[in-house]
Amino acid sequence: MFSRGDIVQTWLERRARLILSMVAGAALAAPAAAWDVTHTGQPEREITFATSEGTWMSVDVSPDGRTLVFDLLGDIYSLPVTGGEATLVQGGPAMQRTPSFSPDGRKLLFLSDASGAENAWISNPDGTDARQITHETDNMLLSAAWGADGNTLAGEYVEGRYPARFTSEIRSFDVLGGSRVMVPTPPSHRDVSEPSLSRDGRYIYYTERLEKGFQIYVDANHINYAVKRRDLKTGAIEEIASGWGGALDPQVSPDGKRVAFVRRVMDKTVLFVVDLQNNAQRAVYDGLDRDLQASYELQANYYPHFGWFPDSRHVAIWGKGKLYKVDMDGGGATEIPFHLTAHHRITDPIRIRHDL
Repeated sequence: MFSRGDIVQTWLERRARLILSMVAGAALAAPAAAWDVTHTGQPEREITFATSEGTWMSVDVSPDGRTLVFDLLGDIYSLPVTGGEATLVQGGPAMQRTPSFSPDGRKLLFLSDASGAENAWISNPDGTDARQITHETDNMLLSAAWGADGNTLAGEYVEGRYPARFTSEIRSFDVLGGSRVMVPTPPSHRDVSEPSLSRDGRYIYYTERLEKGFQIYVDANHINYAVKRRDLKTGAIEEIASGWGGALDPQVSPDGKRVAFVRRVMDKTVLFVVDLQNNAQRAVYDGLDRDLQASYELQANYYPHFGWFPDSRHVAIWGKGKLYKVDMDGGGATEIPFHLTAHHRITDPIRIRHDL
């Protein structure tokens, strides 16, 4: 005697086998075309809008202190540090994010999925001569930063297989090819991310998740993350900042004397600075948006990338839709106004109507 559940299960199994055989037959009948993110063959429409604010924007400052680059909705723009009309640097259907200037200011590093997976790319500051540096397909590159020599990159590298996707290491990638491990996966078998390298090439700063195991619920006011530093000459690792509310997204100043980072304080995400000469920590600015350290998954950035000005006193950072220039000594913040006109191609979603 078959139950109703047995009959439904048998029907579902037969239907699944039929669909799989149809898909396999179609795959054999016609070879798959190479993926092209700019021409997917799906129904689409063009939209244009103007805006003077944005969500989750990474920003960096040129070495001469004159220009900002930032990302917004998968496109990259440049902007005078005084604000004004933003100029498109990288656009189109591909997702382009987290731009940063090379140490000499002649190149931009950014992440793009134009190849079908996120990889590191380099271009001129105006977006021309863009070329792919890493060539991952199954594995992931979640973040990237310039090395001191301008010929190497440091990137958060994650194997795409489960459960490896909960762990990561930081690798060095040569612009001309080749890679090596800079920061290995920690003993907790969790992630290390958000690399930042000192200008003298000796140290790499990064975020390390401290919790062990895979927690679905994360209390962001607990001790979940730490900013650590590895001496690239000796291999020694030391903790720079941690404690209640964690420590995330380290950015070392151009003079190498201070590290800016963010921390959760009650219901706010706050910009902090630590003096590397005496390890003194100080809260600077609490007008930021919410960080993502309460996520149990890996993140490309637990807070959007931000950058120091060449004076090693001011920082450009995003918060609550705007860009700000923050005085790391006095704590004052001045808005950097921007305006841009965005153009996007929107693929119409597939919608199937079911007769209940």
